[in-house]
Amino acid sequence: MSQQEHQIQNWNTFFKYHVHDWHGIVTRYSPEGEIIESFKCIRTFDASSDGNEYVQKNHHIYEDEKSETIKFGVKKKPITKALYIENSFSWCSGENGNFTNFRFEIGFRHQNRRATAGSVYKNKTLEHIFIIHEYLDSYSPEKSFLPKVDKNNNSWENWVGQLKGISSDLIIFNKSEIKWETLENISNENNIILYSPEGISITSPSSLEAKIDFHLTVDWLVEPTLRLRGSRYYENSTFSKAEFIEFNQ
Repeated sequence: MSQQEHQIQNWNTFFKYHVHDWHGIVTRYSPEGEIIESFKCIRTFDASSDGNEYVQKNHHIYEDEKSETIKFGVKKKPITKALYIENSFSWCSGENGNFTNFRFEIGFRHQNRRATAGSVYKNKTLEHIFIIHEYLDSYSPEKSFLPKVDKNNNSWENWVGQLKGISSDLIIFNKSEIKWETLENISNENNIILYSPEGISITSPSSLEAKIDFHLTVDWLVEPTLRLRGSRYYENSTFSKAEFIEFNQ
């Protein structure tokens, strides 16, 4: 496939899984794991009838009932900022090796739900972590069915998953079965790990420096028998690939 064909495939995957109205709750955490704020958010992707362009709008509704809408510029086929493999995606802002202002997000769709998480860095230091749990077209009336993450649960030790990855130049690759490892086992010493009540967890470096290797990983415990994991990998501070794994019981 040519580079343009890879771009078109990436674009079409985005349209298939994510061009909808997504209603959710955004929760921002400090690096220490304390909640900074939480608010409602509707992320809308308005697409043209021919599927050749779209506009994203984020509508925020805060606890004091004040609201604001953030509109992003028109995106035209086949260029997108994010990488998409089936129901999973990942993107970042900021140039390779320049972490003065850097933000990344990894997310997944499962049926009528999406879960995303990421981190925001200012002057190379982690400013906050955000967790977003979304529902297709309307807010969920309840969250009681969401499984809770138990990082001490050993039942995952013998689980294996199927991995799919995408390189920085949009080439998709597959790997054989991957054995489950906890976030603690795959994280570097300076990483901060956060487990949220929504079943979403993340590991992210507390600070970023030039010319280093690191990765950023997000887990979503979708239900007791299904767990999704996404990671972004950087080599010498340059993005190299994203990998997504589905673990089933």
